[in-house]
Amino acid sequence: MRPKFKYIDVVFENCICIRFLPKDIRFLYIGGISKYIWSNGTLYTNEQQSEYVTISFYNSAFLRGTDQLENLDETDSLKYHLDNYHDITHISIYDLEGNEEYISVPWKNSKDNEFSNLWEKVEYDDDYFTITIEKPKVV
Repeated sequence: MRPKFKYIDVVFENCICIRFLPKDIRFLYIGGISKYIWSNGTLYTNEQQSEYVTISFYNSAFLRGTDQLENLDETDSLKYHLDNYHDITHISIYDLEGNEEYISVPWKNSKDNEFSNLWEKVEYDDDYFTITIEKPKVV
């Protein structure tokens, strides 16, 4: 079955992003999506926000990079970034017709570090890795 998207961008807090192709992705699930509009009379934004994101990548996705994450050494690698920064802010999905879905992920910063998301978790397996970002359910 052919995927319905051309690629996705994972956007980090410092606005850099890494582009992943369908062949990099085992599965993608984004749930609890709501839309909001914000304006102050001059500026206007229309954004989608999620309550749950999970993306599972094949390990070959570690080869993807940007001008700032080119896997030059261990501290420049995507794995190092995921393990140490926890700063994914958005997932941008580009469909085959060129349309974009720009979706913010759930975010909870600590008192000590507003640039790191406490809700972002990464798990590694032999052949793939999975990123989960989930807003806890209120009981």
